[in-house]
Amino acid sequence: MLFASAAVMESQRIETTAVMARDAGKTEAEADPEVSEGIDFARFYATSASDFGARHRSEQSSWFRRELSVRDTSGGVCAALAAGNAVILKPAPETVATAWQLVQQLWAGGVPRDVLQFVPTRDDDSGRHLVTHDGVDA
Repeated sequence: MLFASAAVMESQRIETTAVMARDAGKTEAEADPEVSEGIDFARFYATSASDFGARHRSEQSSWFRRELSVRDTSGGVCAALAAGNAVILKPAPETVATAWQLVQQLWAGGVPRDVLQFVPTRDDDSGRHLVTHDGVDA
């Protein structure tokens, strides 16, 4: 799914750069490397998870997975997904459209909507409750 998501990200590079310009005021020179980084993260964590699984297939019953509820970057989201965690993405209020673009690309790549959820909130009581809740690890 992460390899497929990376392909979607690559095919939507121009659209994502435009969203980042509108949403976060990024220039093309600032946004394009960040798009590349997101694509690289998806591929890196997909490869890492595949390699890990191949080396440790016989030890699956002893794997330890730390549950991670929220991550805030493409690298963190991809790492958490590759490790088998569900993710609730709560973007910064200033970059909701950019995060929405990433989530749509991951869903288009096959990540199930119940595994990757998108929860945009303000930095008010609701947003603070989500990120400070005892059930949220990261």
